[in-house]
Amino acid sequence: KGRRGVGGGGEPLYLEDEHYMDWVVWANTLFVILMFLLSKSNENTIKFGLSWHVYYMMNFMNPAKGATPRWSHTTESYVPRGTVTFRSDDEEMVVMVTTIAGALIAILATFVPRPLANISRVHDDAAAITTSISQIWLEAIHYFCSGKQLKERFQIRQKIDKLETTVSSVQSNLVASWWETCDMFGCGRVRALYAKFDTMACDTNDFMHALQASIMDETFNAQHNEFCDQLLEPMERLYESASTLMAKCCECCRDGWIDDDESAELKRQAQTVKEHQAALLEAYNRACPGVTLGLSNETLFVYALSLWARKVTELAQEIDEYEDGLQTAYCGAVFRILKNGLWLTYNPKAMFNPDHLNFALRNFLSISITYYLGYTLGGVGSIFTQYSATMASTLSLLISHFSGSAVQKNLQRLLGVSLGNVTPIIFTMILNLMPCEDPMRFWVHAAGLLTFTFAFTYMYYTSSQWSLVGCLIAGFGMNQLLTPCNAFESFSYDAKYKEIGMVTCALLIQMAIDTVLVPESPRQMAIRFTEAVQVAMEEGFDAVFDSDVKKMHECHAAAKSALDSAKALAPECDPKLQVVGGMAADFKYVMYLDVLRTLTLLLSDLAMIIQAEEDSTGAGEAKDIEMPGSSGTLKLLNSGHSIGILKEDLLPSLHRGFETLQVVLAHDNEDAIMDEGLDEIAKTHMEPLLGRGELMKELLGERGVARGCVAELTEDRRCKFNVILRALRNAKVHMGMIEELCIKASVKQ
Repeated sequence: KGRRGVGGGGEPLYLEDEHYMDWVVWANTLFVILMFLLSKSNENTIKFGLSWHVYYMMNFMNPAKGATPRWSHTTESYVPRGTVTFRSDDEEMVVMVTTIAGALIAILATFVPRPLANISRVHDDAAAITTSISQIWLEAIHYFCSGKQLKERFQIRQKIDKLETTVSSVQSNLVASWWETCDMFGCGRVRALYAKFDTMACDTNDFMHALQASIMDETFNAQHNEFCDQLLEPMERLYESASTLMAKCCECCRDGWIDDDESAELKRQAQTVKEHQAALLEAYNRACPGVTLGLSNETLFVYALSLWARKVTELAQEIDEYEDGLQTAYCGAVFRILKNGLWLTYNPKAMFNPDHLNFALRNFLSISITYYLGYTLGGVGSIFTQYSATMASTLSLLISHFSGSAVQKNLQRLLGVSLGNVTPIIFTMILNLMPCEDPMRFWVHAAGLLTFTFAFTYMYYTSSQWSLVGCLIAGFGMNQLLTPCNAFESFSYDAKYKEIGMVTCALLIQMAIDTVLVPESPRQMAIRFTEAVQVAMEEGFDAVFDSDVKKMHECHAAAKSALDSAKALAPECDPKLQVVGGMAADFKYVMYLDVLRTLTLLLSDLAMIIQAEEDSTGAGEAKDIEMPGSSGTLKLLNSGHSIGILKEDLLPSLHRGFETLQVVLAHDNEDAIMDEGLDEIAKTHMEPLLGRGELMKELLGERGVARGCVAELTEDRRCKFNVILRALRNAKVHMGMIEELCIKASVKQ
């Protein structure tokens, strides 16, 4: 084992290297595999890095190959150890050149017919978000002031649900766009401005579901219609000015440069929005002079509109002011990005996260075991080829973070890799019916390559269920289809069948390891995510009554993260995807989807309370309510005598509903669900939130409500009282909807 050269007669020359030690090579191989898997690098970086690592290390450990030769053509002898030489026919050189060439061709292909860059997707997504939010508000205002319930409310709900998907894609495209631009040629400014736009869009999306609840709950009584008659025109004016300003902000982000004309236009439009905010506040004061239960839903609606307009105005101000610091903002950007990238890649907290450790351990065991089998097994009559890295290299390309069923994903992998290896054999068999000298063979071969590639890459990009299979067939099949024509040797099927056997064996090993180390089924993970939402929600609403804004923010973020994970997992919870049903009853999939939608509304209720409480200590608001020493809307509410009644009604209702939900979701047999909470819910009539009316009387009576010197609705504490109390009421209603879903699911047993 060691260096390889060429003798004087051209024959291979192998020289033993006294410095070669098996245990050192094994330690190096396994250590690098582990470090790749522990790192938080991009998944594709890990895949291809691992694949080439195990391939080259297997060649290095193969006595017939050994290390790359250090053979000098000038001296016809070995050059000293440590000297690097290059030969154009070295395998490493060929791989490097062809890989770079292939990558460049693939990159160039993305520019035809138009560049398919992530930064372009950011442009498109930002424009789509602007159009979507504007359209939602236009339709919402028209529906809210229509005077009757119409089917359009369901269209608005669908658009709000779709908005969440578009908003979530902007951040991922922003992160990926750095690799395309390196923040050069002004792209850094573009990305920085779009990051601010994305922050505004995310903040807006957080309370859009509260708007949805307001629309769906409205019954259009006489008081509502009178309110809307007075506020329709101010709302339309504010919508038009805010929508125009948002479109202008999106336009300014596109090139990253804010000239004097754009700056002046941003200031002018922002001032128009502020004037319309003041007009809306004045109209609201006339229509709703105090804090009233009857107009709490209407107040939440106009508050959400004012809040969106305020965030657009703040975005315009940030974009306008950002220009002053552009010359120094990116000094040393490359160094900072490299430093941050290195830290994010090898951050110990992220590397040793339990979920990531599970990912690293599963893949380390499967790759290491198959590497050892490829190193040791082989011989006559065996499907294995000794010193073959096929199994380990294949598994390196198939690593992934499981979010649900490992069995289902591995079966799809097995299908994709098998078809990717078998299909080219069938095609090559047909192709070999034509002699190499036949000119038509080239055209038939080319047509087959194009058809194969197009069919399965199209499947990859368009199929939601079978995209992985299409990707694997295309990826593993393309190499086989490039087999050259050899007129003197018959096509050998033995090596191909051995390769299929080794790949199948590797996947079976991976399936066995994943089955053991991924013990949770999708339904168990769904229950775990729901429990995480429960903990965060209960603590978040408890923090509302403690006036702990920081805790509310933390709980909202935790609940949103768990809810997003639950939504991503939801498709895998469908009982139709189970490979083996077993003794357990089917998971209540339809109910689970309805619960996730309702939990989104509950999360938006908490977000609305947070928004109403923020900036409550402004100087202008101290005059809002004539109470010495007031320091926040929530503190004023929580100082009321009736707040205890409200708290004792809401928090136990939330806890009871969540506990019942866990029982129903965890029920896995055909027996009736026996649960005291479920029985209590079935016997109890859904009642409005207790204590809300008494608290209103306190606010209107003893404390008194003054209009105060504020510029817009989002600064008016009377409006905030209405919004917070309505959000608390909605929280109980939405939990009641979850309880109703639990009752329906238990009846079907």
